[in-house]
Amino acid sequence: MRTRCRSAFIAGSAQSRYVYYPNGAPLFEYTAVNLKDRSHVITAEVEIPPGGAEGVLLAHGSWFAGYSLYIKDRRLHYVHNHLGLAEYRISSTEEIGPGKATLQFRFTRTGLHRGTGALYLGNRLIGEGEIPHTVPAVIETSGEGLCCGYDSGLPVTDHYRAPFRFTGKIARVVVDVGDVAVVDAEAQLRSAMTDH
Repeated sequence: MRTRCRSAFIAGSAQSRYVYYPNGAPLFEYTAVNLKDRSHVITAEVEIPPGGAEGVLLAHGSWFAGYSLYIKDRRLHYVHNHLGLAEYRISSTEEIGPGKATLQFRFTRTGLHRGTGALYLGNRLIGEGEIPHTVPAVIETSGEGLCCGYDSGLPVTDHYRAPFRFTGKIARVVVDVGDVAVVDAEAQLRSAMTDH
């Protein structure tokens, strides 16, 4: 079954909401949500069985560049892989218990190719941290697309082994973007390479 994607539009603006369902085919960069250098929120509606669950909720890219939101050791994690040079990981301070839950990662852009990340369980903050360098341009240097419920090909992080399929239930993963996408990727890449 291929990934089904429903999109919500705001009149007079670019697309701002993307909805993904688990275990479909990867969506490649030209069709997946563009999160590069944009404030955004990733919301996963899940159900955790009594024995716990682990696995990827949403991932895009590989160990050369990308991001992944996942559960491991009963905790929610977000990793941003900056061009294979550094991994910025934010982990929840508490375990994710059984039952239905809304898990969320919020990225707030604070400057060019940088920002802060926060993890939420419902409306409760359960983890936060700095992401000083974000991927400036192309994520798919090795061909891995955006995946919901697993991580295809080379994993975004060595914290797990791909495909690291989610062992609970995912109702859907919603991605909301707040900033206008930067169109000039080459200029963005040049700027990112010279600002640190």
